[in-house]
Amino acid sequence: MGVPETDPLAQLRCRRLELKDSAKMQRAEPPPPPQTVTVLLVAIDGDTQSRIIDQLPPPHYQLVASSTPNLALHLLVDEKLHVDLVLSSVSSKDDEEGYNFIAQVQRLRKNIPHVVIFEAEGSGDPEIIRVNKLGVCYILWKPVSEQSSEIKNLRQHVFRRNEGSSSLVSFPQKSLKKENDQQPSEKEPESSKKQRMVWDKELNTLFVKAVNELGDGK
Repeated sequence: MGVPETDPLAQLRCRRLELKDSAKMQRAEPPPPPQTVTVLLVAIDGDTQSRIIDQLPPPHYQLVASSTPNLALHLLVDEKLHVDLVLSSVSSKDDEEGYNFIAQVQRLRKNIPHVVIFEAEGSGDPEIIRVNKLGVCYILWKPVSEQSSEIKNLRQHVFRRNEGSSSLVSFPQKSLKKENDQQPSEKEPESSKKQRMVWDKELNTLFVKAVNELGDGK
């Protein structure tokens, strides 16, 4: 025997089913990956910019260069310019303009992946942690000529962001070295040499998780 239509419980169940069906129909599909990725280059020196341009040819990439962070912010505010990825530089650990620009980009266009280029010398764990907290999804290190494969695959960060997943920050091996580490002398046996730590994807994920949970100690 069927449940009478006037049964309030039956009406509630029917209403819940209707809402579920409606939610499925209205659920937005993720946007398709762009055929051409537009990259905004910000305050990057001429030599580095030339090397990047060589690695990001059309039609896969369209490059827009800005000589200053302020000009880049005006371009981002202008909705007429579509930008898929921002690539900026931080010249040193004291480059407050570079750090402030990263923070302002996140406030303006939080959905845009941001990749930063660091100077190889003078940057370490504190700087990496800082840009990670500001929202940077990946780090390149000068000289960029040694990272051609990473540059060619910058579009992967756009695809990951469109799919709702975050990219991993690249942590360099150099930041794991201690200042008092010395190369073993020629007289030392092979067994006394220190083994190098391999910074793989799993270790990178654990590091990012620890940073997010514990903070940077400030």
